[in-house]
Order: sequence, then structure tokens, then C-alpha cells
Amino acid sequence: MRCPKCAFEQPHGRECMRCGVIFAKVTSSRAPAAGALAPSTLPERPRESPATTAQPGVVPQSHTSRAAPEAAKASPPSQATGAAAARGQIAKLARRANARPRRRRTRRRALILRELAIMTSAGTALDEALETLAQALRGGDGRALRAAAKLLRAGHPLSDALSRGAGLEAVEVALLVTAERTGRLPELLAQLADRAEALEEVSGKVVTSLAWPIMTLVMAALMMPIPALVKSGVGAYLAQSAAWLSGLAGAGLFVVVGVPTILRVPAIRDLVLMVVDPLPGIGRFTRTRRMSLLFGALGPALDCGLPLAEALDLAAGATGERRVRVIMARIAPSLAAGGDLALLLAPIPGMDSACRARIASGARSGRLADACLRLATEQGRAYRQSVEWMGAAVRLSLTLLITLVVGASVMDQMMELMSNPLSMVPGPEGRELERELFKVLPSLRP
Repeated sequence: MRCPKCAFEQPHGRECMRCGVIFAKVTSSRAPAAGALAPSTLPERPRESPATTAQPGVVPQSHTSRAAPEAAKASPPSQATGAAAARGQIAKLARRANARPRRRRTRRRALILRELAIMTSAGTALDEALETLAQALRGGDGRALRAAAKLLRAGHPLSDALSRGAGLEAVEVALLVTAERTGRLPELLAQLADRAEALEEVSGKVVTSLAWPIMTLVMAALMMPIPALVKSGVGAYLAQSAAWLSGLAGAGLFVVVGVPTILRVPAIRDLVLMVVDPLPGIGRFTRTRRMSLLFGALGPALDCGLPLAEALDLAAGATGERRVRVIMARIAPSLAAGGDLALLLAPIPGMDSACRARIASGARSGRLADACLRLATEQGRAYRQSVEWMGAAVRLSLTLLITLVVGASVMDQMMELMSNPLSMVPGPEGRELERELFKVLPSLRP
């Protein structure tokens, strides 16, 4: 049924689970006119049930409304077994996503997820949708999607199939697991596409802001050896220019390839995050990223009706951090015993007082899913702002680096010129003049 006040769809009940309005009062105050349909008989928008839209890779499961935290804390033994299996699957897929040496570009992932959402919402089977995209994209993406379609037909879930070849991130894997367990695949695929498009927009802004400093650094590397061109000829100039450019290329390759490869090692990544988190600048970047991933998976999972314990496991896997998973495992017994969720989540780095207050309010009012969704939006916005701030900081650092390097090179050349005025005279003539001058004035010999 649909709430007559806020239009929220939910199972039949006496009050709305979102706005809290009592249906009997609203329907009595809105008596239908003669010949009009009563509110209770208005045609509802049909919802596809998993029984009629079974697709490869999606677990058939009836749609459940968002549950109150008190009801979600205690799950029957049959659900506990399924939750334990889901935790194992989530952990395996998260490790595969974090250890992948090369992910698909964010723009290409957004395209794949968006088109999958459109085709699945239209009733297209998942394997057919993947085959259609594979024929259109071709290349490595096409081969990966074709392999994913084969895995679907072999009985693998969609999250497993796509994580093997499509290069998904851990949070994307977590949301796909949520979609499989709740049957809301098109909706969550669209959310994943929105997230990938937003990240692509932010990364494009950062790359654009860094283009000018990098270009200036390359031009400085080509201009600084110009005195060698005047003094020793083209060969010396090319040798010095090649040395500068190779140094810049090596540094850029280490930053772009080496650093991400090193950070994929869990122990090194956890150590780096522990050192960086307390710092005021880059620490804000890591904390907001962690919170955006955590609530970005926790909110949709609770909104889809997953039990709280299972949703927390999904959120911990979405962060890709081992220490967050350890914290979640530690608080599970206290949570099952009725502990305060806001206090139990406090040890997670980045869980500030504002987040805890929002979680406590949502748990008390029975609207924890709405609170987590709002936190996901706020933390995602803060993460994008921190990314832009990091881009500005890197741009300023490159500008200072260029200034220092060029200034040091100019000072070195000036010192050489002042110590030996004939050093800038090119060719054999300069060396001959230098010998004659030292013969007449031996005190000038360095």
C-alpha cells in the first residue's frame, strides 16, 4: 500500500513507517466525493516480485520494509546461518576488490552500471543485459562482461560475477550483495551509477586543476638546461633535459602506480591510515572517505530491509579496512545484547559526535535507515570537498616545488658565472680565452 500523506510504499499497517501518520485519521478526514474511489481502493503502482522476475545472479527474496533497530538486533537461527554465509561472501569479495591490481575506469563502470539498471528495470534478464553490453563495448570490458554472463549462467551471484572481471570497488560489491538479498537490483544499480558518475566528476576536476602545474614543471625541466646548450652544445642540453624528464616521469609513475600498489597490502594500508588519520589535512580526506563508504553501504542495506547485524557486516566490507571489520566483529555480541549502537560505533575513526547523534536519534525514533541515508549524503559531500581541497593542496605544493627547483638552478648558474665569467663562452674559443686569462692572472684560477 501507499501512504496517502507522503506516498511511501510499505506493507499494510495502521500507520506510516516513514512519516508516522495514522491511516484511519487521514482517510476519515479525506472522505471521497460521490463517484470517486476511496483512498484504500486507489490503484497501487505494481511492484515486481522476485517470484515473477527471477534472474540469474539474483537471489529470489520477497521485498521487506525497513525494520526497526530493536527487531533487527535479534534474528532467528535460520537467518543467522544465512547472515554468516553472507559475511563470508562479503569478506571474500571485498578482499578480491581491494587486491585487484587494476580497476576499470570510473567512467566505464558508471556506464556499465547505468545501462544494467535501465535494462533490468525493463525486465531484461541479467545474462542477456551483460551480453548486450559486451557486444557494444568490445575490448577488455566486453570480454569481462561476457565472462560475467557465463558465470551467471553457471549459478554464480551477480556480485561474484562482476567482481571477477568488471573491477568493482568494495562498496559496489557490498551494494550488489544487498541487491541480491533484497531483490531491489535496478534501484541499487542506479545508485551505484550515480555514485560512480559523481566520483568521475570530482576526479575530472582534480585532474584539470593539476594539469597546469604539471605542464609548468615539464616546461621548467626543458628550460633549465638551456645554459648547457649555450656552453656545451646540443648534446649536453639533451642529456640534462632527458635526466630531468626521466626523474619527473619516475616520480609520477611512483605516485600513480607504485603508491596504489603498495597501499593494496592490508597491513601497510592500515598502518598508513593509522598515521594519517590524526593529521588535520589529509586526515580529513581519509576520515570522510571511510564514513562515506560506511554509510553509503549501511543506509541502502537498512532501507532494503536487511537485519542490522548483516547490514553492519556489509558496511564494514565496503570500507575495505581490516580494522573496521575487527571493530564490527567486536561489537556484534554487545549489539545482540541490546547495546547502544551509537556508542558501539564510536571507536571507528571518523565517527564524530554529529554522526553518533544522528545514529542515536534514528535508532530511538525507529528511522535508522533514513538517518544513515542522510549521513551517507552528508559524508559523500564532505568527501568530495576534501578531494577538491587535496587537489588544491597538491597544486600549491607543485607550484612551490617548481619555484624552489628553478630558483636553485638559477642561483647555481649565477654562482658559476660569477666565479668564472668565461664559463658561458661556448666552444674552443671559450676554453682558449680561459687558458690565456689564467696565464696572465693566475689568481683567478678556481
